[in-house]
Amino acid sequence: MAELLTQRKWQIIASIPTFLYFFFLLSYLSPATEWRERVTAPISAFWMYWRMDQNWNLFSPVIRDINHHTSALITFEDGTKTLVELPRSTKLGLAGKFKDEMWRKWAGDSLPFPPYKEFRPDLARYIGRRFYNPANKPVTLSLSWYFTHIPPPSVNQSQANLPYHNTIAAIFEYKFKPEDFE
Repeated sequence: MAELLTQRKWQIIASIPTFLYFFFLLSYLSPATEWRERVTAPISAFWMYWRMDQNWNLFSPVIRDINHHTSALITFEDGTKTLVELPRSTKLGLAGKFKDEMWRKWAGDSLPFPPYKEFRPDLARYIGRRFYNPANKPVTLSLSWYFTHIPPPSVNQSQANLPYHNTIAAIFEYKFKPEDFE
């Protein structure tokens, strides 16, 4: 009997992570309310970092009708600027698509949108460290979102003829601090 109780106890303990996962998943999928924000706020960064969020846009009545990409503009102490294009599948070769797909998916499908805004400072520091030069340090980083609306299939029959991303929105500005480069 004691062995059966011990086995039952471990089954319950092993079920707790599954229960918590489904509880938070259903919380994320529920309509936006104050209760939902209060429940999901403590684990939001962890949830998004590990890509445990669910996105059901494929099955929604409103399919995304834009093409978009993001880029970062770094300004250095001497006033020069460098444009950093985050990965885009149209600009990557086969090997690049294989190597950078998750980076591209995050930069394209998550970064420009408000639920992922808490990761923008980390991205800015990462890019700033990549372009760090003690003689000419990065001062600011501006993250921009370029997009265009996709014409309906009746107007545009070929994916090769899609319009260029001609609308620009500045979505984030970061001023570097000395400790960002330590």
